[in-house]
Amino acid sequence: MLRTLTVSASVLLASFGLAPPTLAQDHALTIEIADARSDDGALIVCVWAESGADGFPRCPSDDAVRSDTVALANGRATVVVDGLPAGRYAVSAIHDENGDGGMNRSLMRPSEGVAISGSDTISMPPPDFDDAAFALTADQSVTLKVNYW
Repeated sequence: MLRTLTVSASVLLASFGLAPPTLAQDHALTIEIADARSDDGALIVCVWAESGADGFPRCPSDDAVRSDTVALANGRATVVVDGLPAGRYAVSAIHDENGDGGMNRSLMRPSEGVAISGSDTISMPPPDFDDAAFALTADQSVTLKVNYW
């Protein structure tokens, strides 16, 4: 009778004194956004990776790794983005108060709220990716503040 012997790769490698390879691990990014002046409209949140940061901080954007539209409650919202590999990321968001799906401007300035990681104020020009970026090496939370002109 022929028996089939199954040996896992980890056991086989260990028998030769070798460590099994580590697999790349994905992480969760929890984004907490506060200080929206109302619950009108929605919040559009974009997560940017270093490799696609050319359009940063424009939101919504096809260049972002992830874009989500969420409702506000008491001027706050939370978005959880799962499945992000370790790397450098930045977050941008707009308070789309009139629900038209984009940022409105008045005299070249945003007329709706803006939030950018690494920045507690609104400025022209907006911060670039390197100024807003943070390293994601484990599950992590970031807090952004919505600012208005």
